[in-house]
Amino acid sequence: MVPGMPDVLTAEKQTTPVTRGSRTLVVVFTATSFMGAFLLFLVEPMAAKFLLPMLGGSPAVWNTAMVFFQATLLAGYAAAHLMLTRLPVRRQAFLQVVLMAAALLALPIALPHGWQAPTGDDPALWTLVALVVMVGAPFFMLSTVGPTLQRWFSRTTHPRAADPYFLYAAGNVGSLLALLAYPFVLEPAMPLSRQSSLWAWLYASFIVACGACAALLVRHRASEPSTIGATSGTADVSERPTAGPIGWRRGSLWVFLAFIPSALMLGVTRYLSSDIASVPLLWVVPLSLYLATFIVAFRSGSSRCRLRSASWGSSPPCGSSCRCSSRGSRPPRSSRTGDSPPIGRASHC
Repeated sequence: MVPGMPDVLTAEKQTTPVTRGSRTLVVVFTATSFMGAFLLFLVEPMAAKFLLPMLGGSPAVWNTAMVFFQATLLAGYAAAHLMLTRLPVRRQAFLQVVLMAAALLALPIALPHGWQAPTGDDPALWTLVALVVMVGAPFFMLSTVGPTLQRWFSRTTHPRAADPYFLYAAGNVGSLLALLAYPFVLEPAMPLSRQSSLWAWLYASFIVACGACAALLVRHRASEPSTIGATSGTADVSERPTAGPIGWRRGSLWVFLAFIPSALMLGVTRYLSSDIASVPLLWVVPLSLYLATFIVAFRSGSSRCRLRSASWGSSPPCGSSCRCSSRGSRPPRSSRTGDSPPIGRASHC
């Protein structure tokens, strides 16, 4: 089994009896989380390849593309947080599926006819605008999926509803496999036009999977939100520590700290591309290593890294703030039962 990939059967090893509905929830949510991350990271090198004929493979092009993906991912996490904390569950499910379907209008991925890169000027601004037009809408919607699925799962009647972190691991594995699959499998096998069409069909299939998750959420919705970090068979609720909502000051600090490893990774990428070798898609290597650290941190084992916030709707886009705890311990319970769990996908930024 791939390290970090959650075994759907182990998700059922609780004191609560396993039911067919519980297994269905785990399988569908895990597969959807994996597929969403796979598509998110598969489109990044693909979109950058569309710009190569006009902009070349200079380090500035790759860094500009990564800055775009960073900013869009952060915007998607913020949008997911707002939706998950301000809308009732049924409206969340409806809005998520409808907006994802609307992003189909931007597919397949391609530069508009007649677009030409500026000559003699810094192409950074043009690159950002081109990426917005090419993949902005579907990438933005995909970036909302990780926090949304984990929040939805925590609102179901599943025995592990209070511990949706195996979806986080599934997303990380999907991200890493996508980054490795593109240069070694997809790019050599077909031209960009076919890659774009394939990605569009996969995205359409993913919308169906999200619809299935929404339907399961409505069907198996718990009457009360699960206490994040609580598990069946643990100590009495009165014995668990409680914590108030995370304030904006602490949340802003976490976001700031999350940008530090992101900035370091961008610096390493630029150095490798400038001083070592100007090889297309070389930036996939440090990005893959960056993702691998999240897989290790959130793997099932004797120690697990847990996000502390029970009211911060989604993790920052680059290197989530977390604490390591021994097996059996859990993050503090939030006093705001309506808030989102500490959820989000490991970022590529």
